[in-house]
Amino acid sequence: MYFEEWQWAWQWLPRWLLWTTGIIFPMSIVLTVVPIILVPASAWFMCPLLAVLLILTNIVGMKTNVSGNGLEMQLSWWLPILWKRIPAEEILSQRLIAFDKWPCSNGWGFTGSVEGKACRCYGSYYPDTPGKGVIVETAQGPFLVGTRDPEGLSAALAVAREERLKRA
Repeated sequence: MYFEEWQWAWQWLPRWLLWTTGIIFPMSIVLTVVPIILVPASAWFMCPLLAVLLILTNIVGMKTNVSGNGLEMQLSWWLPILWKRIPAEEILSQRLIAFDKWPCSNGWGFTGSVEGKACRCYGSYYPDTPGKGVIVETAQGPFLVGTRDPEGLSAALAVAREERLKRA
């Protein structure tokens, strides 16, 4: 593995929302689980609520991973919900890019515009790496990957491509 990064929602969510969620979420778990234990007949009502809460906890993390197989990005914490894989042999080039503002919403697979071209955006924009990202060019089009370490991601992608070319 050449590069691995976890991006957590608390790195970019507003602080007031995190504090509110940090108080409400544990209380809601208790209020959901206790009735199921005490009154099993109420489980039909509480189980869907518990399922929604578990799904919400799952989407607080995004993982970016570069290995000899290529670039993998997944939106999940414990159970992969959404993922995007770009095999190393499909990566035509990668480069650092500077921009004035993040061209997409923070999130997963939204379409934005970079340098006048439509591209899919993965990852988040961080205030401590302002205006930096990595554009990964493929035959399907460009992908913009937000990361805290754009130089490290770009270097890892170059190594993965080189190794894949040597194996071919």
